[in-house]
Amino acid sequence: ISIFDAETMTLKETIALRESLYAIEYDEDLDRYWIGLSGAYDFMHYDSALKKNSRIIRGYNNGFTKQGVDVDDKYLYFVLYNKNCIAVYDKSGEYVRQIDLPVTAGEPENICHVGDVFYIVYNNPSWTGGIVYEVTIRPEK
Repeated sequence: ISIFDAETMTLKETIALRESLYAIEYDEDLDRYWIGLSGAYDFMHYDSALKKNSRIIRGYNNGFTKQGVDVDDKYLYFVLYNKNCIAVYDKSGEYVRQIDLPVTAGEPENICHVGDVFYIVYNNPSWTGGIVYEVTIRPEK
């Protein structure tokens, strides 16, 4: 993992982790990093000093391609390709649900949120640029 100074964008530090990962997200509420593990639907967390402190959590294999991860105060959100959906987990690692996305043209690459609004960045269908999709995720009734 490469850590950059936010103001100058100069490299501050590089940290090697034991796991091969495809996504990482900081959880401010629990002061930890959630890591999506490559080659599986599994994930785990590291402490705020990037020291391993959890077992591997087995993710739900829905057959889609894993892309990025985001976390809010209650859930983890993994954006997936081939179905263009979001797999939602609670912070104990339990699978909660799948949210299908209405944007089917292009490949979602990552997910983040500001407040209640989530942003999913896609490659456009011609692979010449990006599309940003905005969605508010509401609790299931």
